[in-house]
Amino acid sequence: MIDVKTLSSFDNFFFYGKNDLSTELESDLMQTLMQPKRSMLYNRRFGAGISERENYPNAISLQVMLRFDVANAIAYRNTFTTDGSDGTVDRRIAASQFSVEFIRAGGELDIRVYYFSYANTKKVQVLNVPTGGIS
Repeated sequence: MIDVKTLSSFDNFFFYGKNDLSTELESDLMQTLMQPKRSMLYNRRFGAGISERENYPNAISLQVMLRFDVANAIAYRNTFTTDGSDGTVDRRIAASQFSVEFIRAGGELDIRVYYFSYANTKKVQVLNVPTGGIS
């Protein structure tokens, strides 16, 4: 697990494809999950919209919808991500609704996403995402 400062570094943007694959995948996943829904002009389906859930009460509906949004955003991301068939590195990741865990951190609700990359299926990686939801 990498800290947010490393994931949001400009090096991930300017040197994309030259950095460590696991760092780039974690950065891509963080961007995918935090991107508000329907906010990108050229791709309205991109993003899980976790950042929009700030100050939502911790109810079963929130947990069900967050799990669905995370799995849906990852599945959609995999539809346009390179699969390695053209000689590049496979950048797809796998996660399901059951690999999303909710954690109470102080008075807030965070989520932890367990996933693995298709390039290395033996290593499960973890990403903690703050939702800002109220626990």
